[in-house]
Amino acid sequence: MGVSYLYCKGCNESHHSDYFRGCDECESHDTCDTCDSSFNLFTKGERIEKICTTCLTNYEMIREKYILPYLSEANEIADEKARFEQILERKSSVEYKKYRFRIENEKLSDILRDLEEQCKIMQQLNLFK
Repeated sequence: MGVSYLYCKGCNESHHSDYFRGCDECESHDTCDTCDSSFNLFTKGERIEKICTTCLTNYEMIREKYILPYLSEANEIADEKARFEQILERKSSVEYKKYRFRIENEKLSDILRDLEEQCKIMQQLNLFK
């Protein structure tokens, strides 16, 4: 088994294949690690992918794989933030405070009514003297 050497278009020299980086899209070995000039780096999730200049000219592929997912995620985050701000705004409004007061008042009234009924039952059973 022979050692493979690849020609680097960047520095015009041959290097061992272990020192070459390929495009994550077309897997071509264009440049070595030392003159990594023909690669463009993109983040995809938590990974950084290297895209060669030839593949970079395919704008639709770049747009679909690297730009659109982040735009939709950013839009979702912005929508969620806007909904949260609306909730905070609504909760600080006078109408909302009146609404919450009415609900709490109704809960307390229900509890009081239940206690009164229990007292009446206990009186009827002569448990309360």
